[in-house]
Amino acid sequence: MEGQMRALVKRRLASMGLLKPVSVIYHISGRNLRLAAHVVTFANRRVVNRHFSEAGGEPKLQIGCGSNPIDGWLNSDKYPVSSNVMYLDAARRFPFPDATFAYVYSEHMIGSLSIWQASTMLSECFRTLAPGGKIRIATLDIKFLIDLYENPNKSELVQQYMEWFCVQTGMQCNGGIFILNNFAKLYGIEFIYDEPTLRDAMEIAGFSHITRRDLNESGDEELRNLENEMRMPDGFLRVESFILEGTKIA
Repeated sequence: MEGQMRALVKRRLASMGLLKPVSVIYHISGRNLRLAAHVVTFANRRVVNRHFSEAGGEPKLQIGCGSNPIDGWLNSDKYPVSSNVMYLDAARRFPFPDATFAYVYSEHMIGSLSIWQASTMLSECFRTLAPGGKIRIATLDIKFLIDLYENPNKSELVQQYMEWFCVQTGMQCNGGIFILNNFAKLYGIEFIYDEPTLRDAMEIAGFSHITRRDLNESGDEELRNLENEMRMPDGFLRVESFILEGTKIA
């Protein structure tokens, strides 16, 4: 009976996309597995319910918040670092009904997914946004990395970025070729976008009025001042990123 119960719990967690993260935290056996399932599902329910009780008519979802939860948003991550962050695997169907959110935001997370997983994420963002809802995606710009290699007259800021990268990673590097070869591997990036590729992916998912935005700027007040510039030296996030916003038309 114990073995059957353990198998049932494992199947249930797998169907929810929770088996792997639970397995990392707990040894999968009997009582611990049941406790882990209860902890994860209860924590998600508590975080979600609190957000919807406080959000009024404009619930907002942040995907892949890492250590940067944003006040007033439902913060989610595949590996939550806080009890106030819900578990969400962005490569799977989101546990929300259609037309749930007014806004969806993600900073430097989509690149950690394969191009096929990112397609699922964008489709789920579209599905769970209400008509008129907006999405904002910030991600690494492959043009920046290519410029590190190709441009011999780099700006002082980019030169500082290269020096900082080498110190952060402990690499002995002499030029952009080292960064270009190691960036994705060191940071677990699956796919590095340029603007046309991300724009196409968003359009395929259904989004319209796709617009490039500057860091922490937007035509919508709710989408301003979201990027976490404090996690890097001044100017570095701006120089390596690009941002697109799109709208779900009714």
